[in-house]
Amino acid sequence: MDDLVKAHWRTGALALEWPAIFKETQNILPLSRSHHSLALLLGDLQTAMKSCGIWSAEVPSLEALSSTQPFCVDTLSFELWLQFVMMARFKEIVSHTLPLPKQCDITSMAEEAFKGRSLSRVIVLISAIDKLINNNPEKQDNKLTHDV
Repeated sequence: MDDLVKAHWRTGALALEWPAIFKETQNILPLSRSHHSLALLLGDLQTAMKSCGIWSAEVPSLEALSSTQPFCVDTLSFELWLQFVMMARFKEIVSHTLPLPKQCDITSMAEEAFKGRSLSRVIVLISAIDKLINNNPEKQDNKLTHDV
């Protein structure tokens, strides 16, 4: 698991709500258009996950978050991975205006994980995040896929 995610897990920063972190970041750092769009999409994703009942108030154990398997499939449900791994990483990227990944491919896993469930809004938002990152003119040489 990434050191930034570990630090957030230990400090409880993973529980920060997107509107709060976005508001704080806007006042401190100028965000690029891509960072701003990502922050808005992540806020929408959080709202959608909550309204669908897949947002967790409990943080998984450090052991569960430390999985080396893609999407932490051996220790977390996909929705927990989204919330506590992917979204935590993206919060770090936005809040510190770090370079966005060069590539992101989460939609196909979301479609598979949520098959047969009424979570189309969540999938649409994940797809929008993938498209934002994959079409970002500010691309860097890093990649965000299943091994976030």
